[in-house]
Amino acid sequence: MKTTNLKYVFVTVLFFLNIQIQAATIYVDVFATGTNNGTTWTDAYTDLQTAITQSTYGDVIRVSEGIYTKSSSYTLKDGVKIYGGYPNSTSIPFLAQYPHHRNSLRNSKNYITTMTVQYQNPVILNSGTSLDSQTIVDGVKIRGKYALNIGSSSVSNATITPLFNSCDFEGDYSGGDPTSVPIGININDLINLVKPSFINCTFSNFGLGVKLNSSINSTNAPQFIKCKFFNLETGVVIGNNVGNIHPLFDKCDFYDIDNVLWLALRGNTCSTEFEPLFLNSIFYNNETILFTDQGSTCDDIAIKLSNCTLFDNGTSFRYPIYFWKNPSFSSTMNDTNSTKALRLENCISWNNLNTNGDLMSIDNGMYVEIENTLLEANSSFSNGTSSDPVFVIPNGHPTINRVRDLGNCIYNQNPMFVNPSTTGIPNLKLQNTSPARNAGNNTFIPTGVTHDYGNTYR
Repeated sequence: MKTTNLKYVFVTVLFFLNIQIQAATIYVDVFATGTNNGTTWTDAYTDLQTAITQSTYGDVIRVSEGIYTKSSSYTLKDGVKIYGGYPNSTSIPFLAQYPHHRNSLRNSKNYITTMTVQYQNPVILNSGTSLDSQTIVDGVKIRGKYALNIGSSSVSNATITPLFNSCDFEGDYSGGDPTSVPIGININDLINLVKPSFINCTFSNFGLGVKLNSSINSTNAPQFIKCKFFNLETGVVIGNNVGNIHPLFDKCDFYDIDNVLWLALRGNTCSTEFEPLFLNSIFYNNETILFTDQGSTCDDIAIKLSNCTLFDNGTSFRYPIYFWKNPSFSSTMNDTNSTKALRLENCISWNNLNTNGDLMSIDNGMYVEIENTLLEANSSFSNGTSSDPVFVIPNGHPTINRVRDLGNCIYNQNPMFVNPSTTGIPNLKLQNTSPARNAGNNTFIPTGVTHDYGNTYR
């Protein structure tokens, strides 16, 4: 037995050594004039998809500044890393004589590498090809009507866990119906092995920034860490009929968005958990933060905001937080048979009232849970007999509150931000004398999360 085990170990080591030996660095420069074989910057490929096609697991593709356009979608390779942001052969004159200096000058903000396609194809398409976490796209702008599309019937047999780091997803949205306009990230089948990650990415100028939809039982969804969402019709839309969808947004910014989160729960068979988690994130200058289109049998739509700040949202007649019971599907829902729609913990909500002075509209059959939260309300009273003016309670129950205070909440006290600007970018750090300082509960912080939005250790 020992000999057999050692043989397997030896074979495994040889396998990984073989990958390392064969791994290559491939160069791409749309302006290169050499032999077009990808071996050096001088002889770089001028076409990015050619480089991807010629690559194998473990290879690194370095792509210089420029616009790389295809007529059809790009397809990624498993285990291949794509790094953009290198100066091209025309950016700096001395690079023509010293091309090896390009590697040390990489800066994806100064030397923009853009992937785009003609017509209305997704820029990057995956219809069921496995991509593990060693598949990386880093420092690239992905621009088009549809930036990234994952999903088909064959995706159920695939492991799709790539990393997108420091990428800018940019659409061409100019108004209209958000359901038929540019989509940044579109994932149709969220099975357990489909879990891409996005770190330090931006999403802008789309009708829908992120669209998650599935009819497959799942406990996973994408993770967005230190990302920025702005200039969007809808930031995130989630729709499903079965399964559990738990996307994570940690240390993210959401601003200049018509509707940050839309849960489209319209099916009659919606026995599921929709539990997006927004952690250490900031929402400001948006029209609506949350909107749910609630179906009749959705068991749990517990959106959770933990250690988040909501400031200067709901600037028009819209409700900043709107939980609507769709009359087509929701006849059985009522206050005695209710669904937890939202939990606010360790949060601050300030200056979010619409022009009518409303913060939330909560239809019957749903409730909001608050704990260790500062709220621009006088109390949590939200029933048919007694309700704080900031809560809109249609057909309220005479004694059942739809906002439930679980303790340690602060009402109508200015949180004292450092710079609560409503005309520019606010500084939402707290002054030393803020009533919200040290008023949270660190036991709410999920396991593995060690730092807050400002990178302070918790």
